[in-house]
Amino acid sequence: MVGGPVSVVLAVALLPVVAYCAFSLVRRPRTPDDDPTPVDVVAWHGVMGAVMLAVLVSVTTPGWDWVGVGLFVAAVLWSVLRTSSTHAVGHHARLFLMSGAMAVMLIPAGPANAAAPQRPRSASHLSGMVMPGHGASGMLLSGTAALVVGLGMAVVALTAVRLAWRRPAPVRARLSACCEVVMAGGMVVMAASLV
Repeated sequence: MVGGPVSVVLAVALLPVVAYCAFSLVRRPRTPDDDPTPVDVVAWHGVMGAVMLAVLVSVTTPGWDWVGVGLFVAAVLWSVLRTSSTHAVGHHARLFLMSGAMAVMLIPAGPANAAAPQRPRSASHLSGMVMPGHGASGMLLSGTAALVVGLGMAVVALTAVRLAWRRPAPVRARLSACCEVVMAGGMVVMAASLV
């Protein structure tokens, strides 16, 4: 399970991701060649990082989790629509996988887990812990399903690492790939905690 220290490390790693995405949205490069990452992907990265931060510091409720599920289902649909753009298909394919994983991880536990014993609030509810008045998220991510999601996010992270080290690549493209590495890596840790 994702414990308190691991949640803190993940949250600290996500802060620069959210800050970079916000900066990148406000201050766009002069030429598209300086940042080949589509602006919509940067925006979704920022939203995803902010939601992951909220989940890690346990400020969500089951109602807000369902809002997150809807948001990331919309991101999945958006990325499907945008894959028609051949120059950005890789960005949107990774966004599709990451958004799908987020949507599944945010689904709150239903009545089946209502009788589960209450556990301390010290860790993220994505770790399967039940907080007072809050159902455990990630019910669909137990066992094999969590393993599949974790492996999928590991592939996304490794692909993004490869993109971050590709030469020659603009600095912004590398930073955007690093954001994907951090977010996908965080999702690997969260999914692994549910196996």
